Amino acid sequence: MVALITKSVIDKIVEEGHFPAVRTKIKEWFLVKAVEDAQAHLMKHFGTHEMPLGDLQNLVRGKKKCRLVVCLM
Repeated sequence: MVALITKSVIDKIVEEGHFPAVRTKIKEWFLVKAVEDAQAHLMKHFGTHEMPLGDLQNLVRGKKKCRLVVCLM
C-alpha cells in the first residue's frame, strides 16, 4: 500500500510542477485520498488490504514473470 500511496503523492507533486522540491507541502486531504485510493485498489484487485510484498512485486521481462522474494536478516 505504501508504494501506491507514494506514487499518488509523487504524481500530484509533479502535476503541480513542484517536483523535485525539498519544501513541498502535501495537504492532509490529499494524503487521506491517496490512502483511500490505495485501499480501494488493493480490495478491487486482491480482495484484501494486507498483501505480502512478494505478491505485489514481480520482475517481468518479456513473457517471463518472476516473483521477487525479500529476505531480511
